[in-house]
Amino acid sequence: MVLYAFLAVSFWTIRNQAVLDHVVPVSTNSGVNFYLGHHEDFGYNSFGDKEGIRQRLRAQGSNDEVVESKVFTLIALRYIRSHFWEDMQNNLAKVYHLFLAPVSWSSSFEPWKWWSYLDSPYRPWPWETQQRELRFWPVRDETGQMIMPSYRDYFWKEGRLPLVFWGWPVIYLTLSGLVIAIRRYPLSHFFLLTLIVYTLVLMVYFANARFRAPLLPFLYPFAAYSICLLGSKVNKIIGR
Repeated sequence: MVLYAFLAVSFWTIRNQAVLDHVVPVSTNSGVNFYLGHHEDFGYNSFGDKEGIRQRLRAQGSNDEVVESKVFTLIALRYIRSHFWEDMQNNLAKVYHLFLAPVSWSSSFEPWKWWSYLDSPYRPWPWETQQRELRFWPVRDETGQMIMPSYRDYFWKEGRLPLVFWGWPVIYLTLSGLVIAIRRYPLSHFFLLTLIVYTLVLMVYFANARFRAPLLPFLYPFAAYSICLLGSKVNKIIGR
C-alpha cells in the first residue's frame, strides 16, 4: 500500500520538478499548512500572521510560491524550537479539534443537550453565522425560525461534506465498539492503525472538524458493532 501511494505521488513530484525547478513532493502549500499548526496564536480558526508574512514577501518582490513555502516552514520550525512544550500542547489540541470539535466537551455529561440545536454535535463545522449549516430534519434557530435542510445549496452545489451523526451517542458507541473489537478481532488493528497514522499526519499540520470526514467510514462500523452487541444482550435478557 505504501509503495502504491509512493508511485502515485511520484508522478506529481516529477511534474513539480519540471514546472517549478524545485523538489516539491506534493504541493507548495505544505509550508503554510505547517505554519498554521505551529505558531504563537494557534487555535481552531487562527491563521496567525499568514497574510502579514505574505504581504512582506510581496513587498520584497518575492512571488515565488516555493520560496514562500520555505519561509513559512522556517518560521514554524523556529516557533517549535523556542516553544516546544507549548507546541506539544497545541498538538494535543489538534486531536480534540479532529474528533470532538465542534462538539462541546461539557455536554458529554449533559445528555439532554446531545440533540439540541444550540449544542448540536451534527454541525459540519462551526460556521453558524455564515448560514453554512447542513441539517437532515427541520430545526429552529435562536429566533424560532424554521431551518430546512438543503442538499442542493450546501452539498451538491458547494460540494461540502456533511459531518453528520457524530455526537456523544455515536462517540460512546464507537469507543466501546473499538475497544471490544480490538480485543476480539486482530483484523480490527488495521482500522486502529489507519486512525493513528491519519491523526499523526494531521498533528504535523493542523486539524479541523471537516478533516474527520475521511475517518467516519472507519469509525461507523465500530458504533454499529456496539449496537449489535447491545441488541444481543437485550435479546438474551428478554429470552430469559
